[in-house]
Amino acid sequence: MVPIPLSLAYEDTLTGFAIDKLLAATGGRYAIGGRYSRGGVGYLARTLPGFNAAAKGCPFLVIADLDNNPCPRALINSWLNTTQHPNLLVRIAVREVEAWLIADRHNFSQFFGVPLARLPNDADAINDAKRFLVNLARTSRFAKIANAVAPPPGAPRSLGPDYNGTLSRFVAAHWDPHLAASHSDSLRRAIARLQTFVPTW
Repeated sequence: MVPIPLSLAYEDTLTGFAIDKLLAATGGRYAIGGRYSRGGVGYLARTLPGFNAAAKGCPFLVIADLDNNPCPRALINSWLNTTQHPNLLVRIAVREVEAWLIADRHNFSQFFGVPLARLPNDADAINDAKRFLVNLARTSRFAKIANAVAPPPGAPRSLGPDYNGTLSRFVAAHWDPHLAASHSDSLRRAIARLQTFVPTW
């Protein structure tokens, strides 16, 4: 099978690592072309109409966090304001991509040194996955994880000094999207779409 060309757009480096793992899990269906990540969710909101137009020539995958928005479809519609081309794939992590990582409960528990029982069966129900993850990391049995992911007491920042690096290493070496999909419906639907997508030319 000839791989499907696919350009990618996403909010940050961590999401980029997750996308790479997701696409690898589809068994080589895709050949990654351009990558667009230039300023978080605001950049995606501004440029989605352009990605939609470009998708006529090359399919696009856009992944963003739902954050505090009411529902994925409403968020996409607020950015697009036109008919979505069939080659534009937009998947929304509920509510943040960190929830998709936490959803791989076994591997997350092992890597971050936290009890499996503290990880929810429905990761999409976590209201603030970043804060949840940081608070878990504070209790890690591995001091290196706690110091990297959680900020020191009194620090003005909400994330630790190597938050993205630590999570990116977890994704690259340990995260299993198929296992995680059992505990995140938004991830399960994203994988299913990537496994069945056929471009329109």
